[in-house]
Amino acid sequence: AVSVLLFDRLVLDGADPTQPASNAAATAEAPAADERQPAAAPVAGSVAVLPFVAMSSGPHDDYFSDGLTDESINALAQGPDLVGRARSTAFHFKGQNLPIADIAAQLGVAHVVEGSVRRAGDRLRITAQLIRAADGFHLWSETYDRRTEDTFAVQTDIAEQVARALNVFLDDGLRERMRQVGTRNVEAFIAFQKGVELYERAHREPNQISLLRQANVHFDRVIETAPELFQASVYHGDLFSHILISTAAGQINGEISNDDVSRAPIALANDYRRASRHAGTESQQRSADFTGALFFGPWRGLESMGLLAASSNGCEVVLWLHLIGPLIRETDAVLGAFERMMACDPLRGSPAALAVGSLLWSCLLYTSPSP
Repeated sequence: AVSVLLFDRLVLDGADPTQPASNAAATAEAPAADERQPAAAPVAGSVAVLPFVAMSSGPHDDYFSDGLTDESINALAQGPDLVGRARSTAFHFKGQNLPIADIAAQLGVAHVVEGSVRRAGDRLRITAQLIRAADGFHLWSETYDRRTEDTFAVQTDIAEQVARALNVFLDDGLRERMRQVGTRNVEAFIAFQKGVELYERAHREPNQISLLRQANVHFDRVIETAPELFQASVYHGDLFSHILISTAAGQINGEISNDDVSRAPIALANDYRRASRHAGTESQQRSADFTGALFFGPWRGLESMGLLAASSNGCEVVLWLHLIGPLIRETDAVLGAFERMMACDPLRGSPAALAVGSLLWSCLLYTSPSP
């Protein structure tokens, strides 16, 4: 009963309205138009950063524009009074020429940041504007003519100007967090975007291990030149976690060698030690420590570590949180974490399915006779 309720609450309520209804939903009688509940108004300080458009056609310009978008999202996420949206949801609209009001409605935000990037040698022209979705009014706009090495100062200024326009108080601590987020290495900046592209493909396509290997070629470069980039270590470890899980499940195929199996534990442990060492926020620290303990121990304190990771604020994704469903009696904290992840990433439904599967697993375990 709990699982069915959660499925209805987390999955069906968040279903893509452009997709056909399931057979079960199709047979249900739809409420009359005047009986339907109006959509909740977005939070006043909510904002989504759309992918900056690459206006030049250099070999790395599109990745450079994606990197600027990604770093701007991360910088804005440092503001506790700003309600942002995750990268994967924002990038869902890349290349789509949709009205701002439609995009904002799908994301449930009141404001949208959009812009463009043009590169010519070491020269940059970056434009950015903050738009109020309700009426299309530009609350702020700016054009920056800079050199490539000044990119990070620009992204910080964009975040600060957006925060000011939305009446977010900027103290010295918040400004410093905005400046320190991400990396200041342009080579790593571009390599990370190439790795993320392959990493996300790997989670949509069947040849997962092969694509994760390709992604790690780029993440290796990031780790070598900018080890402070927390997410690169987390993504790098995904290959080794999937190797271990596939091996434990007996799903060995031509993509996984004996050498992969023997070196995966050490490689994964190193990735999470590095991630923990370079965590920039408390939520990143908790997430890295929890995931490292999940694979390598200590397991005795795993429940409390999972609860701490689940209770962190912000849009930090806690990988593998669903695996400890049977261990945690305080399911509200775990469900709250999944709901928060879904709010940050509303166009990506997988956390809801994981939450339902986790709770169903817990119910079956706790109601089964003890051995």
